[in-house]
Amino acid sequence: MKIIVSAILATFLSASLVPVANAADGPNTKIFPKCSVYKVRDTSKTGKEAASDAPSWVKNGGYKPCKNPNEDGKTFADRAIRLHYNTDNYQKGAATEFNRIQKYGDRSFK
Repeated sequence: MKIIVSAILATFLSASLVPVANAADGPNTKIFPKCSVYKVRDTSKTGKEAASDAPSWVKNGGYKPCKNPNEDGKTFADRAIRLHYNTDNYQKGAATEFNRIQKYGDRSFK
């Protein structure tokens, strides 16, 4: 009985430690156009107007939406998350990083 339990336990542990390949967990596969000019932050807006609750890694990391080619908030958020986390799989919707970055890109820049 003791041998069977230890064999089952060893099989379970070795199976749970093996990473499972998932198509959604792969590296970033999207290629973004090269930015030549970035948008400028609108300093006249504050708080909710400018959606200043973006994650600190976006603000401090120097992420800005492109001016040429013109980049909207959704594309900016997509680019920032893909470059930061190096993945295609991320959550969208209310109260997510994507949503906060999108609003920051749409509202905070001229």
